[in-house]
Amino acid sequence: MTDQDTDRGKRVVDLRELHALTQSELAAAAGIPQPNLSKIERGLLELTPASAHRICQATGTPVQFFDHEPAEMNAADMNFRKAAKVSVRGGRLVVQTVREISRVSGVLADAPIKLKRMELPIASDKDIRGRSDVDRWAELVRHTAGLSAVDPVRNVIRTAERAGVAVAPIQVPPDDAPSLLAGHSGMSTSAVRPTICFVTGQSGDRQRFTIAHELGHLLLHTSRSVPVVDREAEAHAFAGALLLPETVAGEHISETLTLQGFMRLKATFGISLQAAIMRGRQLGLLSTQRHRSLMIQISSRGWRKDEPVEVGHESPMLLWTELSAMYGNSPYARASSDLGVAPSLLSQWIPDRTTSADGGDVVSLATRRRL
Repeated sequence: MTDQDTDRGKRVVDLRELHALTQSELAAAAGIPQPNLSKIERGLLELTPASAHRICQATGTPVQFFDHEPAEMNAADMNFRKAAKVSVRGGRLVVQTVREISRVSGVLADAPIKLKRMELPIASDKDIRGRSDVDRWAELVRHTAGLSAVDPVRNVIRTAERAGVAVAPIQVPPDDAPSLLAGHSGMSTSAVRPTICFVTGQSGDRQRFTIAHELGHLLLHTSRSVPVVDREAEAHAFAGALLLPETVAGEHISETLTLQGFMRLKATFGISLQAAIMRGRQLGLLSTQRHRSLMIQISSRGWRKDEPVEVGHESPMLLWTELSAMYGNSPYARASSDLGVAPSLLSQWIPDRTTSADGGDVVSLATRRRL
């Protein structure tokens, strides 16, 4: 057994998990006996060119995949916004996808594009001592983005991208049930390049909060070591403060504000009813009793997972701008071999923006004010 055999065997595991395949499923698709595939993955058997070709053909992957090392990162280098119980197979898919997207985004960072990037502040230990400092940091980010104390964030993804953050969607593989990624919302890492991933299928308001939450991780936890529970609480508070600043909350939220009033806040600021109610509670504008009453009303109306007032979805732009700058407006086939990624995956992670015109994308990468 050589180090090369071990490394290439690990890449087989990476590729299998990237496509959410079991060892038996990949073995059958590639026409390789499962015991042999097991030995290849463990580095006990050489990955021959013929076996590599079969595996790549079965997954639609260029053979150059085995020439690329995934982004080096461990569990501490990733942040996850997810439910307590998620699919093990889905979890492996998410981790491997984030690693590969991070690797690809690191390459694309060298694309020849002209973009005056906004420098968002990275917090140090002395900057964040308590929850009020998290709010202060969100206000600093809003100010850096050119927002006043009462402006809504028109496009959260574009705000992150203008700071050079790579943002990419993760979709359920077409042959799998949607439950595979159930419970996963967002992920982020700064191991190679600041990168945010989000699972598609969320409502527009939840997607915005997820991106803001992960942006909070990148700004608050890149240079600070914080326990996971506290890290999640800080990122959650940051997202609420970014989307619904204290000035606005103080003016509109009170003990007498009804759900109808919260709907108006949602329509203007793109924040969910539940997040706005929680924001009011955290700021002391709502009592525990009023908070509980509002949440009971939401539950009784069946709004926990399907709230009224539609908020438009936002779509990433930066990675497409970089990819097309390097490979042209039809980049997937050309980029596939260079990046070692199947064209189908590249098109999922970096959607074609030449024909996209949904309402969440009216803000360009060059916009300097009122994001």
